[in-house]
Amino acid sequence: MVAIILCDDDPFTLQLLSELLERAIRQSKAEANLSVWPLLVRSRSSLSAAVEAISIFSIMTWEGIPPNGVDLVRQIYHTDPGGKIGFVTGHGEKGMDILRSGVRPFGFIENVWIRMRWFGSIFDI
Repeated sequence: MVAIILCDDDPFTLQLLSELLERAIRQSKAEANLSVWPLLVRSRSSLSAAVEAISIFSIMTWEGIPPNGVDLVRQIYHTDPGGKIGFVTGHGEKGMDILRSGVRPFGFIENVWIRMRWFGSIFDI
């Protein structure tokens, strides 16, 4: 059984991604357990108990609030060197920074909903 934890502080993004993941799990008939954490991960210690049981982990943090995604990935790799980590970011240009950091991302997903919602609010004025 694959454990997937999805964590975000934005309810819209969290709901959308959890629905997409649930659909993908159903359609693929994968043996997976999806847990949704509607909060911002603010500390390494808040993950310590979960990290040991995770095969795939999705981390979403706000830029500049420690620990950032790279910090958390380092902690997870320390516990599980074979873990698969996917980065989801609204800052696509940060991909090279992540690669330069030395972590080995499983993949990147650009979060375009943030930009779409921001531009939408401008056009509504």
